[in-house]
Amino acid sequence: MMITVNYLLRFTKSAEKSIIKIEQSLPAIGRKIQTVIESLSEYPHLGLKLQGLKQETRRIRVGDYRIIYEVYAEQFLIIITYIGPRGGAYK
Repeated sequence: MMITVNYLLRFTKSAEKSIIKIEQSLPAIGRKIQTVIESLSEYPHLGLKLQGLKQETRRIRVGDYRIIYEVYAEQFLIIITYIGPRGGAYK
């Protein structure tokens, strides 16, 4: 018997604004991003781990866009910190 624990998803204000903007201008990409974000609650280690950072920070690529998020396993929490084009993701 396998027990799955769903993580709680939270967004920073800037990430929340970004996803709304993307959904309005590019609905197809917005849907893909939403699907990936929803799957994170079940599979939090889906993205690649970013190097050089202490906390568990990961990224996922969706087309030309990046989703940067932090995993807090003790609290079963994922915080989406950035959604946008690659150029601004790593600054």
